Amino acid sequence: MNNVLKIMAVGSLATLAFAACQQAPSTDMPPEEVIQTGLSNLSEVNAYSFDISMNADLQGPEGQPPAEVDFNMDAEGSIDINNPNDPKLNLKMNGDFSADADGGSAEFELRMNKENVYMNLMSLTGEGQVEVPDEMVSMFVNKWWTLPVPPEALEELSNTLPQGNDENLTPEQREMKELVDNTNFFKDIEYVGYENVMGVASYHYTANLDKTAFAEFITEAAQIAGESISEAEMQEINNGLEGIEFNGDMYVAQDSMILNRVSGTVTIDTEDPNNPTGTVKFDFIAGNFDESVVVEVPENATPVPLDQLFGAPGMTTVPSTTEIQVEGVEDVEEIQIDPSGQGELEAEFEL
Repeated sequence: MNNVLKIMAVGSLATLAFAACQQAPSTDMPPEEVIQTGLSNLSEVNAYSFDISMNADLQGPEGQPPAEVDFNMDAEGSIDINNPNDPKLNLKMNGDFSADADGGSAEFELRMNKENVYMNLMSLTGEGQVEVPDEMVSMFVNKWWTLPVPPEALEELSNTLPQGNDENLTPEQREMKELVDNTNFFKDIEYVGYENVMGVASYHYTANLDKTAFAEFITEAAQIAGESISEAEMQEINNGLEGIEFNGDMYVAQDSMILNRVSGTVTIDTEDPNNPTGTVKFDFIAGNFDESVVVEVPENATPVPLDQLFGAPGMTTVPSTTEIQVEGVEDVEEIQIDPSGQGELEAEFEL
């Protein structure tokens, strides 16, 4: 019996020792530096998987419809832009919303490579004044469709994506990255403990949004983009931020020091009766950093028949050539829509 007790005691001590080893101590870096480093490192990751959820419970402005708005969304997938000329995306998303007696829901999957976008609308419903014609559902739901990615669109997208290391960034992208790296968006950061995020040991912190720093970031980001914010617009931004609070949890991977999870609640509570109030809760989880992403091409995907889509119930049809009047434009000679389904839109204007 004594031997049994000794074995149990040794086993218990071993278990406790193992658990203690798993409870990694807080890093020696200041909390603000950990979060800032994690955010900066995340901005340099060009491939990862993600899981996102969002729930909103809002009340409309006083005396204005809708009185109640609810929104729920879940998304998961992966993205890879290591090669800007060959972007890859896998995305599954479902969501629903209600605005008083009206509402609807949808579920879809999207895949993209450098050649095509593939879409599958699994479900689409509407309630109240949100009508979804049965003909449209039977025509498009639960089928894989494909749209080609025009070379010029791919080139434009590639030019906006990070081009590898900092040396390949455009001057504007480099300035924006430096601004993000040097902005502390959060305050009141406190270390909570050590947790796993997608199987990765991570530091856990709580934090609140630093609204002053966020407003300054908006101003400087606009300047980098070649735009300016007037004093009136800045005052409007500050007034809007006064009624908004963000309280959240932030996680930074222990080994890579990449921000891999942000969850929290945005509370909107303004004194202006013309503004909505309520809460928005969200959770963003990322992992599998810099791992290659594979886009599986669906079998028997059908090209989207744009000519039929524009002629579907509930859709507005436009003749291939028509004359229209636009306020502020003296004459619109013609608008041409290619009826072959390629989706080309050409217009000639006289001002």
